[in-house]
Amino acid sequence: MKKVITYIFLVFSILSFSNTFNENEDERTILRKEQRLEQERIQEKYENSKDSYQKDTKIEVDKNELKFYISKINLFDDENLLNEIEKENILSKYENKKLGSTDISNILVELTNRLIEKGYVTSTASLSENNNLNSETLNLKIISGKIEKIILNEDDSLDKLKKYFLVSTKEEKVLNVRDLDTTTENFNYLEANNMTMEIIPSDKENYSIIKLKNEMKD
Repeated sequence: MKKVITYIFLVFSILSFSNTFNENEDERTILRKEQRLEQERIQEKYENSKDSYQKDTKIEVDKNELKFYISKINLFDDENLLNEIEKENILSKYENKKLGSTDISNILVELTNRLIEKGYVTSTASLSENNNLNSETLNLKIISGKIEKIILNEDDSLDKLKKYFLVSTKEEKVLNVRDLDTTTENFNYLEANNMTMEIIPSDKENYSIIKLKNEMKD
């Protein structure tokens, strides 16, 4: 009889533990889903409105939005487009505070504006994929806008030779408008040249095509 009672007790204990585990697992799943949705909402909010941002412009904070305490902000910058002082000046203002989607969007705006100021006009700041906002850590990244190809006129042999000597950047390099300005100066140094330039979005993600057109003046 004792064995039967013990067996029944063990069965109920296992079932009870299983139910508790399932409930906890369900709660964790719901929490992860909510965090993922919040992260997607922040990124979408930033992407939808970033074209209208101007230097030193911040989004008005919604007092009712969900906030998370963030003690540390990591910025992954594989190409080192921003130096440590630039990163610290921006990120330190937001650490050890409760941040909502508007605050995070403002961080991305400040970082992107700094990139633009340095000439990286096709690079941008974004949320990293691996974020758990309850961990008190926020992970951000710099998406480098690179050059897929540079086209000069018909891109024949003579054009390619001119590119070699006069173009101050190259394919696969991070696009910096200052390099393009130098290229324009190199071409227009000769008064007979009249060079114009166009930056065209590429089908390749985060890449651009530089289209140069040089005409000889009459």
